[in-house]
Amino acid sequence: MSPAVFLKQTIKESQLKHLLAESAEDHMKAYSTLEGLQDHEMSLDICESLLSQNLHVGQTLFIIQFMLTNLPSLLSPIRIEKLLCTKMGAKALLCLPDPARPHYEHLVSRPPLLLEQLLMNMKVEWAAKVFQRIQVWRKG
Repeated sequence: MSPAVFLKQTIKESQLKHLLAESAEDHMKAYSTLEGLQDHEMSLDICESLLSQNLHVGQTLFIIQFMLTNLPSLLSPIRIEKLLCTKMGAKALLCLPDPARPHYEHLVSRPPLLLEQLLMNMKVEWAAKVFQRIQVWRKG
């Protein structure tokens, strides 16, 4: 990768991270920014890089949805499956109260283990919400 391309990618990634940390209106700007990149490989690299960072669950969900909707031809079937699993986990995490999420975010890509951990921690009500959300997601 040339230094100019690397610099452009780094700037776009920083811009997107900033926009995703802001309001829903800025999320639309982030979507437009990603969609406006002519180089789909760069879009994918930026999305993958953002996913590897410690993002809020909603931001993770945004990036995954963009990848699945706009870049599926660049994703292997295994990567698509992993993204779908992480998407399910992110939606499950959104069922939990805000203060509890950080304790379970490490399980975002493994929803069955998230559910198991909630049950082991005697968070039955939360586990019920997560289970219901997963069931709705799988049907829809």
